[in-house]
Amino acid sequence: MLTEQHIGCFVIDPAAQTELSMMLQQCGFTVLDDQSPEKPDYEITGEAFSEFGMQKGNLQSCRARIEIKVRKVSTNSVIDVDRQTSVAVDLAEHVAAKTALQNAAEELAERVIPKLTQ
Repeated sequence: MLTEQHIGCFVIDPAAQTELSMMLQQCGFTVLDDQSPEKPDYEITGEAFSEFGMQKGNLQSCRARIEIKVRKVSTNSVIDVDRQTSVAVDLAEHVAAKTALQNAAEELAERVIPKLTQ
């Protein structure tokens, strides 16, 4: 018996979350996760997906979309809602998909981070 898996369906790796976390840390924010004993000042939640776009020769493109909501924990108020779509091209479909998510997260971070410092 052979175990089979279609690689194009599911990629485990939070590219958008990783990019947002990295940019927040680079701006001096402390990034917490579920294991942290401290409570965060802000909570960023949302959804992201990527999908295959097209292939031209050996190059494959993927598009990604991220939608987020930023909530101030102490007041439970939503301070921002935003979204971003991006595209990336690579020789490998999954790398293109992750890069598209990373690009979208980077563009979102440029708009969201200034709102966290007001």
